[in-house]
Amino acid sequence: MIKWILISLLGLSTFAQTITAKVNSSQVALEDSFKLTISFESQSNVEPYVSFKLNNGEIISDNTNDASRMMVKGIFAGGKMIQKKIYNYVYEIRARKPGTTVVKDIEVDLGGSVVKHRSLSVRILRQRAALQDYFVRAEVDKSQAYVGERIDLNYYVYFKGEITNPEFVKFPVQKGFLKRFELPRTNVERVSIQGEVYKRLLVYKSVLYPEKTGDLSIDPIELRIQYPDYKSRRRNAFGMSFSFSSATYKTKVIRSDRVKIKSIPIPTENMPKSFTGLVGQHRFELSFNKSKVVVNDVLEARLNVVGDGALEKFEAPRLISSDAFEVFEARAEMIEKTPLDKNKRFDYTYLAKYSEDIPKNSLELSIFNPLTHQFETTKLEIDALSIIGSGTSSSNISSKEATTVAKEAKENIRSTVEKNIQQNVMAPVFKPSQKRNIWTIINYSLGAIAVFILALTAFPYIRLFKRDPLNDLKKNFVYSQIFHYICTYSNNKSGDSLGDKIENSNLSSEARTYFSDLVENASKNEYKGAKLPLKFEKKYWNELIRESNESN
Repeated sequence: MIKWILISLLGLSTFAQTITAKVNSSQVALEDSFKLTISFESQSNVEPYVSFKLNNGEIISDNTNDASRMMVKGIFAGGKMIQKKIYNYVYEIRARKPGTTVVKDIEVDLGGSVVKHRSLSVRILRQRAALQDYFVRAEVDKSQAYVGERIDLNYYVYFKGEITNPEFVKFPVQKGFLKRFELPRTNVERVSIQGEVYKRLLVYKSVLYPEKTGDLSIDPIELRIQYPDYKSRRRNAFGMSFSFSSATYKTKVIRSDRVKIKSIPIPTENMPKSFTGLVGQHRFELSFNKSKVVVNDVLEARLNVVGDGALEKFEAPRLISSDAFEVFEARAEMIEKTPLDKNKRFDYTYLAKYSEDIPKNSLELSIFNPLTHQFETTKLEIDALSIIGSGTSSSNISSKEATTVAKEAKENIRSTVEKNIQQNVMAPVFKPSQKRNIWTIINYSLGAIAVFILALTAFPYIRLFKRDPLNDLKKNFVYSQIFHYICTYSNNKSGDSLGDKIENSNLSSEARTYFSDLVENASKNEYKGAKLPLKFEKKYWNELIRESNESN
């Protein structure tokens, strides 16, 4: 257990070591430049090495030799002061021609590990577009992505003056994408676009995952804004002239342009059989509640998946393939860290059917890394499992012993029924005493006479009966009781599951259908929280008991 905790902590440390790379604008004119900022943290004494490649671009200035690129910050960890170095590398880049400038192969060598970042792109215009005083724009972190790869999308409102809270007229649908979104609450910030200072406000954030290949487009949004329209007026009063300004608010509907996204397929070459369909960095954590169970006991397992892929489409992998367990459908749940970042959790339930030792096994889960363009596989170790109890498989117990166990179980049921009959008879049971006197005999005689008279009086209303051995089942008609009675009154075949016992019986086809449906619905009620109706059909239960008596 300690070994797996250490491995998990190591995995968390590696997973958390990331870098941030961003550009200050998604499009610029050919004569303008844009800034690339690469930020990361390090505790190493080795000077980090930052590298990237440019398509259609050149670096015109940077701060790689300035002391301002690094800031030292002290933090407490484990009762000790640790120095953390925060780096911010800033590059000014200019394009060579119109089109698109791509910053790719972004890497930081930290002296022992290399951390990578996805590619960034900037659209290069032939000339500066005529900017309006108020406009909305969709900005993405990449213009090309694999199917299932994460795309970060932000919609910004840009304005020069003042605006009231924007009101949505039309939300984006994003056909061809799986999406998550949120309406953020952010502050107004100042930015420079084509040499002009604008204010901007983030009004809509989304994460998109392409669901098909080809040319896709980001839907526009429409916003209704109100802005002040100032007018100057001149007045004369008391022989003096003065001017003042007043404002009236105007309403304007602004709409963003569509943004093109090229979706490319995941390569099928060298694709492992364990590929999960997930794209991007992910971490998998598997745990079982126990390693040893008894027959008819429940085993539970949990699989946590943490990552930036399209987890909504990830299905529960199979953990145990042994027939010694009855497998119930895994319960999946999306765990929301933020509206855009989610984890997924699978809860498994297994019912032990008969004794068996299941050897140690492993589960392989593969993802596709869009940075390295390679498949990466994680191997999860599953410890050996052991089922113990009376439902021992044929490899561990002889058929003669299995028959003995079944007969003992039947005798216990029958003795319980007879005991219940004795406890519920209408008249008292008289036990003769070894020492009797005349008064005892007289009392018994009078009691017998009273009972006889009472019996004669109530004779028309008395119905002699034999207690039904299925009464206890009818009162507590649940999965455990159903399981117990079927096992007791069926031909006990070593290693058979409950379904096999029903299918291999000599019951009529209607009875087999009834018991199969009953067991399935009862198990869903017991282990999956369902509320399915369970109908007690006495004729089929009598048929089961009759078949058991005939076989014996």
